[in-house]
Amino acid sequence: MKDFLVNRLVTVLLVGLLWNLLPSLMVSANAQDPKLRATSFRRFEPNVYAPELYADRLKMKFTLINLPGAEQSGSYWELSYSLYFVSEVEYVNAIKQASRTHQSALDPANFPGKILLATGSITGKRLATLRDRTRILDGIVFKAKIPQKDQTKFGGLLTSYAVKIHDARLQSTIYDSAVWMTKPFDDDPAQAGKAIPRRVIYTNFFISPKGDLFKSQWPREGDNTNWP
Repeated sequence: MKDFLVNRLVTVLLVGLLWNLLPSLMVSANAQDPKLRATSFRRFEPNVYAPELYADRLKMKFTLINLPGAEQSGSYWELSYSLYFVSEVEYVNAIKQASRTHQSALDPANFPGKILLATGSITGKRLATLRDRTRILDGIVFKAKIPQKDQTKFGGLLTSYAVKIHDARLQSTIYDSAVWMTKPFDDDPAQAGKAIPRRVIYTNFFISPKGDLFKSQWPREGDNTNWP
């Protein structure tokens, strides 16, 4: 009984730590968003039923924020993506497995019961304006696809992507792929410490004048092409 309680405590602490680290897992390794706020609501609590935090529909917004050769003929980008829901139970099991094997917990193969919400691809050769470099996928059915028992506070939205970006000015091609996990809820801007359903999944890319790639899931609106 003592061993069971110890193992239970270790699991809760480990999962809680990784959930609190998700803001850094959902952005690029070379940048962090100073605007991200960790509220008390984000603390890990196992199996808290919270259907009010699940939006009926989601939107995915893909943005190539900056490309040095955006106005030059021959520049293009290609992106393939998939968006899944991962239940809290599967995520906890993946964390346990990763702690034993020392492998990444965010490999989609670790979640055999994941629910596919959206998948597709993007191609673009007209890149002169930010609008040209933005793609929006709207009306993704979310809540109705998730079993009620899995609509808990710490379910996860997992984004998997592979991107190829060619800059004709720099004469270089950038390849990248990654898996990001984020929560089904976001901070409520009107009430500190409260949460609201997440409705937009952002995927942002930025190519610097030297050809370095930056990426994030930070919310982005408007015409700002700076980083971040």
